[in-house]
Amino acid sequence: MAWQTLPVVIGLRSLGRHTGLNRLLCALAPKTEYEQRFDQELLRRVRGGDCAWDVGANRGIYTQKLLQAVGHGGQVVAFEPLQENARLLRDQFGSCTQVHIHQTALGTQDSEGTLVAGSDSLRATTRVVLETETAPIAASAEKSAIDRVSIRSADSLIGQGLVARPHVIKIDVEGFELDCLNGMRSLLGEGVVRSIGIEIHYGLLAARGQSAAPRKIEQLLAGYGYSITWTDRSHLIADLFNHGS
Repeated sequence: MAWQTLPVVIGLRSLGRHTGLNRLLCALAPKTEYEQRFDQELLRRVRGGDCAWDVGANRGIYTQKLLQAVGHGGQVVAFEPLQENARLLRDQFGSCTQVHIHQTALGTQDSEGTLVAGSDSLRATTRVVLETETAPIAASAEKSAIDRVSIRSADSLIGQGLVARPHVIKIDVEGFELDCLNGMRSLLGEGVVRSIGIEIHYGLLAARGQSAAPRKIEQLLAGYGYSITWTDRSHLIADLFNHGS
């Protein structure tokens, strides 16, 4: 277990959120700096001709980076549940046959949920809330809901032949990380996915009653033969151990 997922560290992060200390630390170490390190580490794992998934594509920043990394022989599958952002993705990549856009969220199983508006201008912090969420989360969702959203499991989409199996996956899903991974257990067991890059949203996971999710994510990935590298306190990259070419 990495120090980032130790119970005492998760507890300190929670304390920092409530006291405002986390905001101070973020101001001292701008988010863009550690996201750049994550970008570099993830993109160097992409090979020409790969299929790369951009899960939580937002407006396509990573979609574009992954497209450049896979080259002319590769493809990118972008998953974005928010209608506004999915439309922008189609406007940007609609004429590119290498990019496949799916207006859906990835979760544990095929279902529906509610999209809750993010406060940022790009709606990057928009999140999915399930009908089974606890009362405080459900109440918050009711106040700031945008729309209903389709949720699909990765295994279901692959099983129906709707998407290609990925070699590299980027996941940024605002507290839905564990749900997303739970829905691709069959895929992970196939040994096709070499690397997975994930942003861990501790606060949103805690709000959903999933404070232990960061550790469970590590354990889940390790169980499928992945080694975990944390590029900073909130981003990890999982590499399949001894993956062949």
